[in-house]
Amino acid sequence: VGYCDIETQTGFASLCLGLGFVLASCRRAGMAEQLSNASAGDSAPALQPKLLSSLSSFGSPAEGRLTTDGPVKGCSKEDVEPDSSDNSTVTGGKKLRDMRALTCLKGLLMMPYQLVRFVTSLHAQFGGFVPVAALQYGVNQGLGGAVGGLALKYYLKDVLGLQNNPALMQNLRAASRIPWNIKPVMGMLSDAYPLFGFHQTSYIAVAAAGGIVGYVCLSVLPLTAIATLPFTLLVRFSSATPDVMIDAFAAKLSKQAPERASDLQSLVWGSLPMGLAVSCAVSGTLVQALGPKMLLLLVSVCPLSVFVPSVLRWLPEERVPKEQRRLDLSFLKKHGSVTALAACMSVLTITLSVLQILVESVYIRGLVILICGVLLALSVYISLCRITPILAKVALFIFVRECLQPSIGD
Repeated sequence: VGYCDIETQTGFASLCLGLGFVLASCRRAGMAEQLSNASAGDSAPALQPKLLSSLSSFGSPAEGRLTTDGPVKGCSKEDVEPDSSDNSTVTGGKKLRDMRALTCLKGLLMMPYQLVRFVTSLHAQFGGFVPVAALQYGVNQGLGGAVGGLALKYYLKDVLGLQNNPALMQNLRAASRIPWNIKPVMGMLSDAYPLFGFHQTSYIAVAAAGGIVGYVCLSVLPLTAIATLPFTLLVRFSSATPDVMIDAFAAKLSKQAPERASDLQSLVWGSLPMGLAVSCAVSGTLVQALGPKMLLLLVSVCPLSVFVPSVLRWLPEERVPKEQRRLDLSFLKKHGSVTALAACMSVLTITLSVLQILVESVYIRGLVILICGVLLALSVYISLCRITPILAKVALFIFVRECLQPSIGD
């Protein structure tokens, strides 16, 4: 992996992280099932060796000793805790290593089955949310976001001829990030007003439809550099808005079933790196074979994969009656400091994006960026201090770190 480009390395690392989340949840679910079966009483003696064998894979041997007190299948207590007078320490350690190797091999062989059982159990409990979340994070955001982003970069370079004007190209790409920076406002808007009677489903459908339109127009219409900005905004909205809606829905389901909250996060963080890994494997080849414009047209399938389930109402969300479809500001007033912070972030983001495009003076842009950064840092700290000072300090640290550590990927 060290000889691959940075996108492939990032995708590989994300895939490992996501698989770790999923496999940990699968193993936890399987062991919980075994423990619940063992608590019934009749199967406890038969399951004890299997449980201890599984648990031993998490322990660390110290000079041939197990961290459990009970018997383990294939190893007697004398093998694991030998007398110092004989030479059985080596034998016990070898048996222990063999047992752990067999446990790891069994875990690898059972991985597909555990993954299918994990997804099936989630679908049985949460219904259509599971495929919608997998399609959003795996296909639309993971695969489509990465492949579409690479195609858009070469579209600006090769089709529009901006390879000799990197400043304008970077300004356009920075401005297209507005939908991701105003995610808090979109989340609050969905909570305050049910669009077409739904707090999440309708927003996902509208955003996905906008992404389809954006990809098609970028691939078909003859556009100038500035004229591409509205369509790139639609493309970003098609992944940013469903992201915050699915995240909000996952939080609501986590409150209903707290014991499955970590499993829902594993679903999300398992789907996203899988899509990123696939995109890292095929994106460069597709750009070279199809060209940026044709690839943008092909990537329009990704928001379509979210649009169709949202129109079919796969999300288990009840429709708000017509007489109750009005703007409800009580939630925003209840959390006034956070609402004000989200509004401030959105206004500053739009201001900086417009400034980067319309103002040519580097000194004016730098001065305004510095002022906006100081104002935003103070707003973050003051607003979050009313919730908890620890959260305010952490948020301020992350903000300052990102300001002082800019991305140099391009």
